[in-house]
Amino acid sequence: LSMIYLIIILPDFFTEQGIDPFDLIAVGISFIVAVASFFVWRGKYVDAESQKVNRLNSLIRNREQQSEILIQSIADGVIVTDTTGKISLINTSAAAMTGWPVEEATGIDVRSVLKLIQEDGKPLETNEDIFAQVFALRKNFSRTLGLLGRNGKKLTVSLVISPVTVSGDKKLLGTVAVIRDVGAERQIEQQRADFIST
Repeated sequence: LSMIYLIIILPDFFTEQGIDPFDLIAVGISFIVAVASFFVWRGKYVDAESQKVNRLNSLIRNREQQSEILIQSIADGVIVTDTTGKISLINTSAAAMTGWPVEEATGIDVRSVLKLIQEDGKPLETNEDIFAQVFALRKNFSRTLGLLGRNGKKLTVSLVISPVTVSGDKKLLGTVAVIRDVGAERQIEQQRADFIST
């Protein structure tokens, strides 16, 4: 509005009479009103955008909390790694099986926490890096192995490791390992086999 008014009175600059002080005051007031309106409307727009962003952040936090609660509630051990093999998430069941507290295990290479051996107690082959195979082949790995805990306790576990990729995209984000203690099942199977053989 102030610009329009300025255009209207601009020809007065080139006349002998000059500009009326009233015209200058009117232009100044309209300019101040325009600037004030700009800041008021910009503030309202920014507030509306901020509210949208806050709602979105809250929704994401709620979903992350729900996922965290679900993972921590699973009886099986769950370990999530990034593409370098470092643990980004470990639930309490996996922490109990490995003997590593959640806080200490997070950020450490999974091979240091998940000490795997053969079911009969013999060490794995030196070239048998299971996580490297999953990274390279991007295929699920499933096998019954021995797990040597931090305290030296040996467990017989069923281990399933799956690559994590973006749906519709083959980009690898990491792996998720699910560990189930099958020691009791193996003991029952052994007792049954002994009974049959007897």
